[in-house]
Amino acid sequence: MINEGMRQGINEKPKSGIRIGSAIAKVLIAIVIAVPLSFGGLSAEASAVSAAPNKTISEANVKKKTVKTLVINKSYSNVKAKAKDTSLYRFVLLKSAKTTIKVSGAASKTTLALYKWDSKKKKAVITKAKVKNGTVVNLSKGRYYLSAKNRSKSAVKFNVELSTNTKSLQAQYAAVLKSTIKNDGKAFPKQDPYKYYLCYSVYDINNDGIPELIVRRGSYNKYGAPNSFPWVIYTSVNGNVKRIGSINGYRSTILYKPKENGIYNSRFSMTLAEGGHWRWVDRVDLVNGKLKETLVFDKHEAYYDPSALGLKPLKTSDLNDTTLLKSKVKK
Repeated sequence: MINEGMRQGINEKPKSGIRIGSAIAKVLIAIVIAVPLSFGGLSAEASAVSAAPNKTISEANVKKKTVKTLVINKSYSNVKAKAKDTSLYRFVLLKSAKTTIKVSGAASKTTLALYKWDSKKKKAVITKAKVKNGTVVNLSKGRYYLSAKNRSKSAVKFNVELSTNTKSLQAQYAAVLKSTIKNDGKAFPKQDPYKYYLCYSVYDINNDGIPELIVRRGSYNKYGAPNSFPWVIYTSVNGNVKRIGSINGYRSTILYKPKENGIYNSRFSMTLAEGGHWRWVDRVDLVNGKLKETLVFDKHEAYYDPSALGLKPLKTSDLNDTTLLKSKVKK
C-alpha cells in the first residue's frame, strides 16, 4: 500500500525543479496494486510484502504454534487465528491422494500457506500447493500444516474443509469388526455369558488425527475355558489398517482422561477372602507406533474412585452395531 508520506514524496519537486506529474503517480499506484502476490506458489490476499510466509518452520515453533489437529473428510467452522501471530493446523495424509482443501471466510490480512513435515530436516517446509477456495491439489503421504498468518490486531475466524479420494478408514475398520465376528463369534456357544465381552470402541490415543480402533476379542482354549479376552488395538499406517498390539481385557474397562493423550485399562480380581476385589489401572500410551503400559493404581477396590483420578469410561458398542464407528470415524 502507498501511505500519505509516499504520496507526498511522489508529488515532491526534485532538485532539478521538475515535478513528477500526477499521471506518473497513478501509474505507480496501479503497478503496486496490479502485481499479484504469490509466495512459494501459494496465492493469498495481502497488503504488504511482509505478509509472505516463511519457507520453513522450526520444530520448536511447530510444537508451540500448532492449535488443532484437523481430521480428513471433516468440516471445521470458525477456526481461529490469533492476532498478530501465525497459527498452525495439522493433518495427516496416510497415502498420496487427490486432496481438496477448502478455505473460506479468511480476512484479507490472513495469509494461508501449506507446509509438509520433513523428518530429516526436522522442520516443516512450505509446499507449492495453492491454498484457495476449492483448490484441488495432489499431495503425497505425510504430515501437513495449514498455516494462517494473521497480520491484523484482532483474532480472525475462517472455515476449513479437507477431503480426499482415499479408501475410507471407516470402511476398513468395519471390515475388522466383520472379520472379528466371523473368527471369534463362532467360538462362542449360544447363550454364552462371555459373548457380551466382544465389543469395540474408537479413540485417538495419541491425538495425531487418526482414531484407533479398540476391539475386545476372545475365544475358548483347548480345555474349553474362555481365554483372557484381550483388547486388540488397530490404527492406520500409510492408508492400511495395522494391528499395533493388545492389552489385558478380562474383567476390564477402558477409560480416558479428558484433554490428555492415552487411555486407561481398569481391571479387577476375583472376590478376595476379606471381601471385595483388587483393582489395577494401567495407563496405555501409543509411542512411535508401539503401546506402552504404565501401572498407575494397585490397591483394594475400596480405594478405587475413577472420578477422583479424573477418568471417564470410553463408550463401547456391540461388534454388529457400527453406529459408534460411523460417529467417530468419518468417511
